[in-house]
Amino acid sequence: MPAPPSLPGYGDPYRFEYPGLWLQVGATALAIVCLVGYSWLAATLRGGEFAITVGPAGLVVLLATFVATTVVHEAIHGTVARLLGYRVSYGIVWSMAAAYAASFEQPIARRDTAIVAAAPLAVLTPLGIALLAVVDGLALLVAFFTLVLNTASAVGDLYLLARLARMPQGTVLYDVSVDEMLVYEPAGPSGES
Repeated sequence: MPAPPSLPGYGDPYRFEYPGLWLQVGATALAIVCLVGYSWLAATLRGGEFAITVGPAGLVVLLATFVATTVVHEAIHGTVARLLGYRVSYGIVWSMAAAYAASFEQPIARRDTAIVAAAPLAVLTPLGIALLAVVDGLALLVAFFTLVLNTASAVGDLYLLARLARMPQGTVLYDVSVDEMLVYEPAGPSGES
């Protein structure tokens, strides 16, 4: 693997790491909160009535919704990154049971990273909430499960957004590979980071 690039005006990069176990725990907790919260919201939007029945057809729909939500979530990340001018690669990391859309070997501005990270929540959440109010049957099951899954699976995106908020203006991120992201912070006035 080649050495990370040296970016003029930036200090030496440091590795950005996701706390894998804590993100899994967080995703589980967030899924539970979403089940309760979106159930309450759906009941409120529907005048107090909200019930989902999952029969044999519903199980197939849940599986298809899981796959579709994952694909759409990553497609939204990728589409926004492309609109911002980055090349995007898609794939699956089987060891982490995760899909990704990434812009490998390109310096990505902190602002752009935040926009890409927030995009699936910003797009799918309002759409799903609107559907909770107007659809029934299997469509209601799909809307509800998509909301829960999209929000819970965005725990990594939320972690990234929280970390980005603490990084200085002008910071650049650089995806070396699916398991290595580097952070370049602007060099100080004396040329030191």
